[in-house]
Amino acid sequence: KDPAWESHLNDLMSRISRDQDRKAFEGWTFKGGPADA
Repeated sequence: KDPAWESHLNDLMSRISRDQDRKAFEGWTFKGGPADA
């Protein structure tokens, strides 16, 4: 495997997971979920 591609892919995946986590957190907050507790 190409180390540069591997690094780029890892960075991309981490950005995607962070973005999904943020949206999920906002979704919970708007729904009055655990974030309000």
